[in-house]
Amino acid sequence: MKRILLTIMASFSIIGCMDSISVAPKIAELGTVSNAMRLERGRAVYITSCSRCHNAVRITRFTQSKWDGILPEMIEKSKLNSSDSVAVTAYIRKVLNASTTTAQPSKSE
Repeated sequence: MKRILLTIMASFSIIGCMDSISVAPKIAELGTVSNAMRLERGRAVYITSCSRCHNAVRITRFTQSKWDGILPEMIEKSKLNSSDSVAVTAYIRKVLNASTTTAQPSKSE
């Protein structure tokens, strides 16, 4: 019985890690960054704070203009301090910027 329970718990843990990566990509996946520590903090805030009330959604699910409407309300509801607010906003913008950069074909194509 213990073995089954441990197997189930390990499976959920692995699935949870994979899900957080698809929802909130690691900083290394975003290309060259100049403010990696702030972006790491923003990613951590996104994963932990946003999932307190609801499942954190894949960042690229919404456009920048949608996030501009969503973030102020969610920051206020979650009572983030100004440092965390700046960090999570910077992280989301970096993810969106990285996704549009990689989605566009290069000029040589």
